[in-house]
Amino acid sequence: MSTQAASMNSSMDLDTCSSEPIHIPGAIQDHGYLLVVDESTG
Repeated sequence: MSTQAASMNSSMDLDTCSSEPIHIPGAIQDHGYLLVVDESTG
């Protein structure tokens, strides 16, 4: 990854992620991954 791409990723606004329809079946591409992280469990 280039330095420019890395800096663009670190400054992304993630507030709009909450509006993504990932709870709807078929909304997640069938050739990808769903990664879940819970900061309270470490």
